[in-house]
Amino acid sequence: MTATVPVPDTASQDAAEVVAQASGISVSFGGVRALIDVDISIPPSAIVGLVGPNGAGKTTLLGVMSGLTRPSAGRVAVGGADLTGGNPQKFAARGVARTFQHAGLFGEVTVRDHLVLAHRLVHRNHHILTDILGLGYGPRSSDENQTVDEVMHTLGLDDCARRLPNEIPLGTRRLVEVAQALLCQPRLLLLDEPSAGLDTAETQAFNKVLQQARQRYGFSVLLVEHDLDFVLAASSLLYVLDFGHIIGVGAPREVLNSADVRRAYLGSSAAVPA
Repeated sequence: MTATVPVPDTASQDAAEVVAQASGISVSFGGVRALIDVDISIPPSAIVGLVGPNGAGKTTLLGVMSGLTRPSAGRVAVGGADLTGGNPQKFAARGVARTFQHAGLFGEVTVRDHLVLAHRLVHRNHHILTDILGLGYGPRSSDENQTVDEVMHTLGLDDCARRLPNEIPLGTRRLVEVAQALLCQPRLLLLDEPSAGLDTAETQAFNKVLQQARQRYGFSVLLVEHDLDFVLAASSLLYVLDFGHIIGVGAPREVLNSADVRRAYLGSSAAVPA
């Protein structure tokens, strides 16, 4: 299929101009080709949307960009460093953080202590297993307190610091996961369906806080999302995957209005959200 919206040659871009770049990525699972010669480039301090039908390869590409999935062909670079074939720890060390569609919070750990654990995991200044078991919450350094307080305030989590995950709304739990990721000091944040289960007001609130955090800390985002209103509001650049191929890339509204994208993702008669 030929894309109506031209796909730029991201493989030839100067690595210094991008936060992360994948070039010529192919992934196969047995006889199934999940990704086929995919190029994607993430500019500095940008939110890049990634959309497509179910089974298009979006989650596989997130796996490649985070080290969870090893490509059968192609190259992945973050911050100019070639991480192709590296494990998630290598990607995290270069500033890649990720959230997942299903929240992975501990039921008996407060919001604040979730962030403390994230901070300690990054700085490796405590025994994490001891902390998880609740045995290591001794005196905290002033730097730790200041960093955790700042991230909580930026994401609007001050009022729920002492609450447990099941005591706060789903949208707030999503922000807790983002806060944990921010304590890893990412240059690239990978978000997998963050609006899943949220209503319109919660999604708009999430986007507002995400934009504020991005502006404050300067990280980039690769956003996998089905909610097109959210994608249009949040993203400055959009990629569309279909059957493992990139079929469109560019300004979000222009891409979604292309004939090929509308046929593949929206349906031939569907309209782009106003």
